[in-house]
Amino acid sequence: MTRKPWRAGKDLSTVVENMEIGTGQRGDGRHAFVTREELVGLKLARRRT
Repeated sequence: MTRKPWRAGKDLSTVVENMEIGTGQRGDGRHAFVTREELVGLKLARRRT
């Protein structure tokens, strides 16, 4: 069983760790956040007009 990338909880250290993972500051980048612009660039989403 693989380790889950995100920690559950509401304490500050958990929030900080999840933000570091999401922004790519921690980890290998596979679990980084994806922006709308990146999805549009990959043609997986459209911009609203």
